[in-house]
Amino acid sequence: MSDRTIPALTAAMRHHFHPETQDGGHSAGFWIDALCIPDTQPSRRATLESMGFVYSRASVVTVSLSGPLATILHHMTSNTNYTLSEDELQIAERDEWVTSVWTYQEIVNSQTLFFIAISDEDDHANGATGVFLGLGVPGSRFLNCVGHSLSLYKRHHNFDVQKGFPRLDALEDVTVNWLTADAFARSALKVMSNLDRRVCASNRPENRFYSMIGAITQSPKDRVFPASSGPSSKPMIPDIAESFMGICEAKGDYSFIFSSAERDNAVGRRWRPKAGFIPAILPWDCHGDGLRGHYDKHGFWLDNVYRIDAFASTTLGDAGRQIVLGWLRLSGSPASDADITNKSAGRLKQIGFTGSSKSITTPHGIFFPQNTIQRNANTRSECIIIIPATLQRVFGYPALARIKTSGGSEGFSFVAGVFVGSAPNAAASSVLIDPTAHSHTSA
Repeated sequence: MSDRTIPALTAAMRHHFHPETQDGGHSAGFWIDALCIPDTQPSRRATLESMGFVYSRASVVTVSLSGPLATILHHMTSNTNYTLSEDELQIAERDEWVTSVWTYQEIVNSQTLFFIAISDEDDHANGATGVFLGLGVPGSRFLNCVGHSLSLYKRHHNFDVQKGFPRLDALEDVTVNWLTADAFARSALKVMSNLDRRVCASNRPENRFYSMIGAITQSPKDRVFPASSGPSSKPMIPDIAESFMGICEAKGDYSFIFSSAERDNAVGRRWRPKAGFIPAILPWDCHGDGLRGHYDKHGFWLDNVYRIDAFASTTLGDAGRQIVLGWLRLSGSPASDADITNKSAGRLKQIGFTGSSKSITTPHGIFFPQNTIQRNANTRSECIIIIPATLQRVFGYPALARIKTSGGSEGFSFVAGVFVGSAPNAAASSVLIDPTAHSHTSA
């Protein structure tokens, strides 16, 4: 147990029973992770996979910050129009809670959110003596203050917030989605891309997946034994990754396929990321309701998607060109397809794309695959790029290339990527992804 646990609990109690809080004076039960999560399996895993349920059922989620942020919270308490300075933004950027993978599920599942703080000078023996007045800052005030301060700083300095304050930028993305959509509607890709900008303790890599699970479901998890180990063993990362993808599939959301991870090598599952670490294809917030899919006698289909022939034309059309130039802030500037492609590749690298710079140009836009796709004898039959109508970034879409090889009975390979450009003018439809996938095979 951390030496901050008891001071944090004391601070939460002081806030709860403060005369100015709505619930002051009432009895309450307090959940604190360090004390309430079981130590032994399988109860520990079941509880950790149920944290979305725990946070969603709490009447108040109280976040305990520390160090210099105690002073910042005090200013927010006394001044509702307070704006953080550049130095204070840097302090917040480094705060352990702001950078933690656990943050996302705490915020998005909370009914009511408050921030409290214990200062570095607090006496841990008697707990939280440095808490200002014992009264916390409402979550909306704290998060709006951070977002407004970032906006002002960006405006005054022509500054790329994601580059200079990536953790606060991720926190601002969470703010936009706080209580605007329930866990069932929240897409897997949105969760993955936000958590990719957060820090996970090196000795607890599984916490990333537990937070991902908590962000997409508010249902309690049944006790289950880890798939590849005994009931008392620590679950392995592939086990928890399968839990995450399985929950997504049960919801009908397949947006987790837009991952930079290598694909599964099993027949019927090659469109699916291999169970393990599954980072988003790009750590950039996306908009939309996920990606639907279904199985039938013909195989596995993705629904409400656009299909683009990757090799039909290698010239960028006007619609795609305008979208890309606008994103690159080059609107009205003459530029060749090669110039646009090179600048787009550089920009994607700046914002976290780790894939190939060898792109495929189409009339609608440019596809940057995670792994290079060669147009040779093995891919001469077909290569289509699939982009979802229901998920979009400001400059384009997450995408999946389906490559039909010239020989063999298994037929297809898949590469995720980023599509920079515009959607086709045709209506979105369902596309048969894999005719070898005849049944639902997720964990």
